[in-house]
Amino acid sequence: MVLCKKREKPLFTLSQLLCFFSGIFILQMGVAIQVRTERGLGCWDSVNLGISKLFNSSISLASFTVGVIMVILAGVIRKGRFRFTTLITAFCMGFGTDICLFITSFFTISSESWRVYPFLALGILLAGIGFALYLQSGLPPNALDDFTLALTERYPIDIGKAKLVVDISGLLIAFLLKGPIGLGTIFITLLVGPCAGVFNKVWKSILRK
Repeated sequence: MVLCKKREKPLFTLSQLLCFFSGIFILQMGVAIQVRTERGLGCWDSVNLGISKLFNSSISLASFTVGVIMVILAGVIRKGRFRFTTLITAFCMGFGTDICLFITSFFTISSESWRVYPFLALGILLAGIGFALYLQSGLPPNALDDFTLALTERYPIDIGKAKLVVDISGLLIAFLLKGPIGLGTIFITLLVGPCAGVFNKVWKSILRK
C-alpha cells in the first residue's frame, strides 16, 4: 500500500508576492516624490530624524529602534503575539525607498510653491494606493504598519482611521523631538490614512474577483 504524501501548502503564492512588491514599490515611489518636493517629511520619518539628532546616531539605527518598539507595542495589543518578521519588511521598504529616490532623481520638480503641491498630492495618492495594496498580500507588513493593523484587530476601527491615529501620534512625537515638520508633513499625516482607507476597499473588491 503506497501512502501519498499530503502536498504542503506554499508559504506564499505568486499573487501575494505581486501585491506585496507592487504595493511597496508604489508606496515608496509616493514617499520619494514627497521627499523631492522638500515640503516636509512624513511624520515617522521626522521622528527617526529627531531621534538620530537627539542621540547623535544614524537614521537607520533610529528607524530600527522605532521598529522594535512598534513590534513590542503590537505584541502587547495582541496579548503576547509578537511578529519580529515585520522587521524584514522594513528592510525591504528601506531598499525600495533608495531605488525610488534614484529613479525620481532624474526628474526635476519646480521649487515654485504652486507647482510643488500637485506633486505632493501625487505622492500622497501613490502612498495611499501602495499602502493599501501591499497590506492585501497577507505577508508581514513593516513594524509600524503591523502596529496599525493590530489596532484594527483589537478595536472597532478601519485601516484608514487606524493609520490616521498612528500618524497623528507620530506627528506629536516628531514635534516633541524637534524633528523637521513642514506644511507637507501636515498634509501627509492627515491625508495618507484616509486615502489608504478608500483604496483598501477598492483593492479588496478587485482582488476578490
